[in-house]
Amino acid sequence: MSEHCGTNRGYRLHLTLKQPTCEDCREARLIHDRTRKGLPLQGPMNTPELIEEVQRLVNYGEGEGRILEAVGYVGRIKSLKDRLRKHGRNDLNDRIFWNETVAA
Repeated sequence: MSEHCGTNRGYRLHLTLKQPTCEDCREARLIHDRTRKGLPLQGPMNTPELIEEVQRLVNYGEGEGRILEAVGYVGRIKSLKDRLRKHGRNDLNDRIFWNETVAA
């Protein structure tokens, strides 16, 4: 392990030296890539985690935009609605997207 392990530079150094990358460097590279692309740092949430996070944000009074950003669904409203509906959480859809319900 080098002094640069756990950094994006360490990841690149492993590749340059034709060494297998260590876990710390792979994690640093993942964070670097996701930050550069404007993606959330964590990977996709499983459905129970997603529902729990959406529920928490709704309970804190967060709006639609903040919720979509926090769970990684910006620009994918239909996908989030479908996922919540599929798992029987139309109540969350109603609370997040209440403007659409009122306008309809």
